Amino acid sequence: MPKNIRIALCVLMLSACSQTPLDKLNSGYDAFLETSDASLYKDLAKGQKPHTLVISCSDGRVVPEFIFNAKAGELFSVRLPSADANVNVAVEYALNVLKIKNVVILEHSDCSGLQDKAIRERGIKRLNALKALPAVRNALLTDKDFSVSVMMFDIKTRKLKVFDPEDNDWDSV
Repeated sequence: MPKNIRIALCVLMLSACSQTPLDKLNSGYDAFLETSDASLYKDLAKGQKPHTLVISCSDGRVVPEFIFNAKAGELFSVRLPSADANVNVAVEYALNVLKIKNVVILEHSDCSGLQDKAIRERGIKRLNALKALPAVRNALLTDKDFSVSVMMFDIKTRKLKVFDPEDNDWDSV
């Protein structure tokens, strides 16, 4: 390899490694501008009409839009540490204002040192708590198209499972 190409590669590699977090965000934004669908964002500027509310952990390894291959505007995402914070306001807004018909609690493996069994049990408890919220309870009683579920994403294998309350079991998606 010619010396000038080796030097150029070294400079590129060095600058990539020495990027600050803000530099990385700015580079990511530049890539976003080049690859995103401008017409989609013009439509989104008129308002949002997501089909699903996803309540998930704020863990950066679990990105609902990536996992569900969703475009901007398709999901209304609430990301909280451990998904334990009060989500009532977001749920009411999603159901009453955005008219969302599907709510998913997205759990994930390797969360806070918990075993997968404990994470799944926690997900089922969260599902039951969600169903007890007045807005959700009303939607379940009055809208046959409305659904709520809890899913488990395995970070290592990228497998997604959904809890089936009738069978009390987790099924692969």
